[in-house]
Amino acid sequence: MTAFYNEHDPYSAQWLRNLIAAGHIAPGVVDERDIQDIEPYELAGFTQVHMFAGIGVWSAALRRNGWPDDRPIWTGSAPCFPAGTLVLTMRGYVPIEDVLVGDDVLTHRARWRRVSATGSAVSPLVRVRGQGHWGLEATPSHPFLTGDDEWTPADKLSGKRWRTISEVPVQAIPPVENERGVLFDRGRWRATGWKNDRTIYLGRYASESEARARRRAALDAGEIDVRGGDGADPTTLGFARFLGYWVGDGWTSRDSVFLCGAKGDGPLLAEILSGAWLACSPSIERTTARARFGSKALVGWLNRHFGSGATEKRLPAWLHGAPEPYRAAFLSGYLEADGHREGAVSRWTTTSRALAIGVRVLLNQQRVSASITKHTPKRINIIQGRRVSERPFYRVTAYETARSFQFGDCHGIGFVRSVEPCEAARVYNLAVDGDESYTADGIVVHNCQPFSNAGKREGTKDARHLFPVWKALIAQCRPSVVISEQVASKDGREWLGTVSLDLEALGFAVGASDLCAAGFGEAHLRQRIYFVGLADDDDTGLEGRAGMSERGNQRALGPGGLVSGLEHPHVAGEQWWDAPGGKQPLRHLDCRTDENDAICDQGKIAERWRDVDWLLCRNPAGEPSWRPVESGTFPLAHGITNRMGKLRAYGNALDLETASAFVACVKEICNGI
Repeated sequence: MTAFYNEHDPYSAQWLRNLIAAGHIAPGVVDERDIQDIEPYELAGFTQVHMFAGIGVWSAALRRNGWPDDRPIWTGSAPCFPAGTLVLTMRGYVPIEDVLVGDDVLTHRARWRRVSATGSAVSPLVRVRGQGHWGLEATPSHPFLTGDDEWTPADKLSGKRWRTISEVPVQAIPPVENERGVLFDRGRWRATGWKNDRTIYLGRYASESEARARRRAALDAGEIDVRGGDGADPTTLGFARFLGYWVGDGWTSRDSVFLCGAKGDGPLLAEILSGAWLACSPSIERTTARARFGSKALVGWLNRHFGSGATEKRLPAWLHGAPEPYRAAFLSGYLEADGHREGAVSRWTTTSRALAIGVRVLLNQQRVSASITKHTPKRINIIQGRRVSERPFYRVTAYETARSFQFGDCHGIGFVRSVEPCEAARVYNLAVDGDESYTADGIVVHNCQPFSNAGKREGTKDARHLFPVWKALIAQCRPSVVISEQVASKDGREWLGTVSLDLEALGFAVGASDLCAAGFGEAHLRQRIYFVGLADDDDTGLEGRAGMSERGNQRALGPGGLVSGLEHPHVAGEQWWDAPGGKQPLRHLDCRTDENDAICDQGKIAERWRDVDWLLCRNPAGEPSWRPVESGTFPLAHGITNRMGKLRAYGNALDLETASAFVACVKEICNGI
């Protein structure tokens, strides 16, 4: 064994083992402990030490440049909320551990922005209780929005006022794609319907949209009868009321939609169904009123956007972006199904955490104060002769008048009552383009990486700044070469100054470059500071070494320099490429086409993106969508069963092309290593 890999994330660690077994990176052992638990003597006998190893990109970059596995070098890439915390994304409320790079999340500026990276670590937690949440757990230093531009660490929130979501950008209501009655036949679209159990021919049309419009007009005019869910139009207020009732007391089977109510609710169900253009007559059973109608299209639509099963119900992002009357109609239907009103106070009960949070956000959007309490019963009930253990449930309470809860331009403003410590757990964090903020269970928070452009940007003051631990290992083990990288923010550059002084005090000569992945043919920016420390036993410093400038603190540009190739990237431009019909982002090019093969042949797209792998995702409307990822990425992750863990590990990975270019320059500096 020649290499020691330290990586605490279990998915990344398993990926490392796969890469070692496949022979893609240096052979070695994978250690999943916190770096603070590693003793210097444990590293004896290893020629390569990779701290914060990720998925082994530093080792791959070394091998690509002919760096022998038995040549000494150390590398590192130094790093929130516990699993289950819900983040509002364009695809709805998603557990933070399942948020992916590329997802759009709602930020503190009430706009959608792309997730650029994800991360996780094991950390102590605090539980924050306040208006709008029964107890949100976070790391003590995680910043919460408490003013127009004021961010407060979680452990300092007591007595402050945190911000909740009360404004969401406008979004279109997705249609129900009902295939019944519209058929493609001999080059044209045929529209049909039914009247008095007879088929009615409505005509043939050049496009599907024309055929559907004709069928909708026939339904509105009474030319044909509504059957089951054929008349469903999700944009109407009547349908919004139906949605609210279905979320509260409805379910689906393979091809049918059900509503249920008390025995005397038959007329109410009939009114709701009629208002939503859904054909069904409620039936009265022994203890309930029930309605059932068939529609495979509507079943799929409901399950996709609102979930299935009482504990899995949720609200889609587009509902928050719907017009105010539509949201009010939904809340009205939900109150009729699963709530009750006492004067100026309304209450709902649900076993779904996501639904409780979504309803509270809807209420805040209506400028109504709302709180959530969590209840964990321990009793067993007997229902119709069956023993039933009660699930934990959430109670949402809305107050038409609340003096202590206030509203700003785009946020609710709630009082934080208490902060208390709780047990350590694995936590997750997101980096977000531009705003560097997102929502956790509907509460507005900031990214909290120590050196990112996020939150308080405490940098070296942050408890998660682990370079001092790494430095202590370097000081005792005395490696001859150390390379690393850090985010290229203001705090990252200040961090580099401190690290340089520390390493120079240990007898290392240090050089660095600020590099952009787009300059090396990648389809993203990923701006990072790369640095190298060389053990300076002869006391000559980096000045005068091959490829270095007169002064070690200046960048060396051009052939043979530290950032050789930066001014001559593999592709023209950074993120936009010349394509037929004009410039397009690389991620929108379908590299499987002959047309784009021709573009690749012209050298306008990096060779490695010619034969991309295609990853099946879902777009914001919940429909299947294919996205390109670099060729050969996922076969190397065989054996990792958790898809989200695999994607998280890939999203956090160091950029191989940039790292390889930097390693090539380091090798040149080291005079023929």
